Amino acid sequence: MNVRFLMCNYCNLRCSYCHNEYQGGIDCQTAKSIKNFSKETICKTLEEYNLNNIDSIKISGGEPFLKPNEVIEILEFSSRMNKKSVILTNATIHDSILFNKIIENEVHEIRINLSTFDITKYKNITKANNEQVKVLYDNIDYFTKNKIPISLNVVLVCQPNEIKNFIIDYVKTATTTYKPMNFKSLRFIINDWLSDKDNYFEKANEVLVSLTNTSGKQRKDCIIDFKDYYIPVSLIKCNMNKESDVYLIPPGIVLTNPKKGKAYA
Repeated sequence: MNVRFLMCNYCNLRCSYCHNEYQGGIDCQTAKSIKNFSKETICKTLEEYNLNNIDSIKISGGEPFLKPNEVIEILEFSSRMNKKSVILTNATIHDSILFNKIIENEVHEIRINLSTFDITKYKNITKANNEQVKVLYDNIDYFTKNKIPISLNVVLVCQPNEIKNFIIDYVKTATTTYKPMNFKSLRFIINDWLSDKDNYFEKANEVLVSLTNTSGKQRKDCIIDFKDYYIPVSLIKCNMNKESDVYLIPPGIVLTNPKKGKAYA
């Protein structure tokens, strides 16, 4: 079982593709009045969920870097209990104390939302300003230099007929700008609200398969082969009704089905 903490309901960006996951459609810019987790609640919750049943602890939001103290508390708890920790972030905020703790507690993975390397398009999609874009790329450099495993979450916002060129260009840019071994994975995401999401999925899957070097045998996942290094590539079709992780949402514990992991707001 995976447990995910939505650290807060709000975010510093306004992404056009945001579905404000399991938060009742609350606008990410106007939810600052929502009460958040206390440090005591975080630790008590994890203990009550029976640590033996927890495989990993995911930290997301909103934007979790807006709540650095609470994130640190979870990371330290995860480290003490020898549990994997994963952070999902837009990475447009830098907090030196938090980042030192990320290194100190050996975070298993940081998943960064970066739907395009085109800065102009990125700003249009996320409404980020120049300083936030600079911080984003500085943070990616920081994590890679400090050997923190990162994955890139790529929500597909292009037109169906642009998918092939977009994916090929994205992979090329990612692996020429950064060394392939810097990535834990590339995660291409089809949003649930797309009217033609099945068409998106099929087209994207076709492109990724064409990029895959299977070396004569089928691998479990789509892998892009860079000679001496392999990058796992996931194609994910979001489904808001999918039974997956257990979600814990402020101001308290949202009742969940611990077996199926479906969240109830």
